[in-house]
Amino acid sequence: MVAMRGGTRAPPLLQGETSMLMMPSGRALTLALALSFTAAAGAADAPQPAAQQPAAPSTADLKKLLMSTADHSKFKQLEGPFATGPDVTKACLECHTEAAKQVHRTKHWTWEFLNPDNNQRLGKKNVINNFCISVPSNYGFCVPCHVGYGWKYANFDFGSEANVDCLVCHDTTGSYKKIPGRAGHPAYEEMEVPPGSGKKVKPANLVKIAQNVGKTSRDTCGASTCPAAATRRSPPTATAHTSAARRTRPTRPPARRATATLRTRRKPG
Repeated sequence: MVAMRGGTRAPPLLQGETSMLMMPSGRALTLALALSFTAAAGAADAPQPAAQQPAAPSTADLKKLLMSTADHSKFKQLEGPFATGPDVTKACLECHTEAAKQVHRTKHWTWEFLNPDNNQRLGKKNVINNFCISVPSNYGFCVPCHVGYGWKYANFDFGSEANVDCLVCHDTTGSYKKIPGRAGHPAYEEMEVPPGSGKKVKPANLVKIAQNVGKTSRDTCGASTCPAAATRRSPPTATAHTSAARRTRPTRPPARRATATLRTRRKPG
């Protein structure tokens, strides 16, 4: 069958096309759809090229990936330089705007507990403990266990957001340590700890630590900064705090035995 298209002689139609033209419109549409589905199914069954799988991350990359939902090394606010710990806190608060206020509501910050039965103020700040004896008697050496900066005297500003120490809980490098006697601050320059010991402490790399923060862990919960925690897992001379305390503590005579020697009475002869 030959058709005239635009005054020119068109090529002859195929047999299938002729049959479809002669069919009722409904049947022709049904057959066309069936043919298209068959062609699509054949294409799907055809072998596909293998998808390229991403390379497996290294152990170090995987550990860093699981530390946080954000890569803090990419934040411009944490490029530094930072002169002090509070400078790092101010940079953290640019994104974590409510974090300091939340810390202020915890006992980690207040070191205080109000007894609901008699309104007596308890907590480490107010009572005698079996390690530092009493916080008010030695703020400089007691507050390395505190999650803040600058607590030297009783008039410490507990309402200051910049005084919150973000790094002490969120450090993942293991290199952040508060120095006893510095009111909760780390070393900002090389220093001898304890004085006269000949042992040097390098300054904290605040930029590196800030760019590698992550979720809290047992390693950051006082283990690397609190002398009390250090003495529970190490010999008594492991920290500068306990070393200084042992040198200044008076020696005590050995305790007497609780049981006394029984004496027998002589019976009168």
